[in-house]
Amino acid sequence: MLWMLIGVVLTGTVIHVVDGDTFDLAVEGGTVERIRLADIDAPDRPSEARQESGNVLRGWVGGNYLVCVSKGASWGRVVATCRMGGVDVGAWMVRHGQAVPDCRFDGYLYNADALNEEDQCLEAP
Repeated sequence: MLWMLIGVVLTGTVIHVVDGDTFDLAVEGGTVERIRLADIDAPDRPSEARQESGNVLRGWVGGNYLVCVSKGASWGRVVATCRMGGVDVGAWMVRHGQAVPDCRFDGYLYNADALNEEDQCLEAP
């Protein structure tokens, strides 16, 4: 459970996408870790929006190599920021309208267009 420490680097290939902010990473060294992207929120409940968000993430990162840095754990998943080729995956999902900044955590790191006029996070699509 080393990944539960903050700042642990996990590198590997995305082998399965659950939805727009959660996927399985085949980590170098032989383990598979479920990753929850930090600082964003994508639709969770069964809906067209959840399916679309998952499809967009799958189409972009599926089968690709990511570098993730853990920020903690939630519901048995590693909460992490991840990059693909230097691009922040969470920020990319927000910029493409598939997620919003996650109000449950500090760090509104992403596109201001994902906030309403009062600078409050919008509900996930």
